[in-house]
Amino acid sequence: MMSRRYPTAEEVERILWDLERPMTLRAISRVSGVRYDRARYAMISLRYQGLVAHGPRRGNKGALWYRRGRYA
Repeated sequence: MMSRRYPTAEEVERILWDLERPMTLRAISRVSGVRYDRARYAMISLRYQGLVAHGPRRGNKGALWYRRGRYA
């Protein structure tokens, strides 16, 4: 059986719904319940759509992702 690499539309919607404040990718994965690798692909997709953005990395910690545009 092949494993699914990319998130479903429901998982992407859940991630966008749970992104109320700036969070790291690990925190987004934990809060939304979506696996880390799928959450990463979802955030990349949402970034290209212009719905989310991320700041620079903070030392050992990851970048903070946040909603942007009219959805913020």
